Amino acid sequence: MGENPYEPSKVQPNFAAQDGGADFFDSYRPIAAASFWMKLVGTYWLIGGILSCITIVGAIYGWAFIWLGMKLNSAASLYKQGLESRSVQMLTTANSDLATAVTIAGVFIIIGLVIFALYILGFFLILLLFAGTASTLAN
Repeated sequence: MGENPYEPSKVQPNFAAQDGGADFFDSYRPIAAASFWMKLVGTYWLIGGILSCITIVGAIYGWAFIWLGMKLNSAASLYKQGLESRSVQMLTTANSDLATAVTIAGVFIIIGLVIFALYILGFFLILLLFAGTASTLAN
């Protein structure tokens, strides 16, 4: 007789990777090793945001750059501290900070692409306008 598909599996999964076992912490080592680069990029965005906030127009978007830099620096520190102290909570918070930073960066990339597309569209519209004006002047 075949196995009942509604019966729980006899194979017990290994939850060590979910509850703070050795596999769990080993999976964070590569990202913790990149904490220097996270801090470098975070500091870059932080300084850029501070410099942007010097002007009134720059303050519109500069605060988000500062927020991005702070989240990256926080994530980098929490990854290192979480591995050293073997704290699942710190690593979870670091994941959250990194996710927020990547989301902010992604939003700015999308905004930048939209502005670039509008700029190109405007350039071609102006070019067509001048081309039409030039053709009427030639007649």
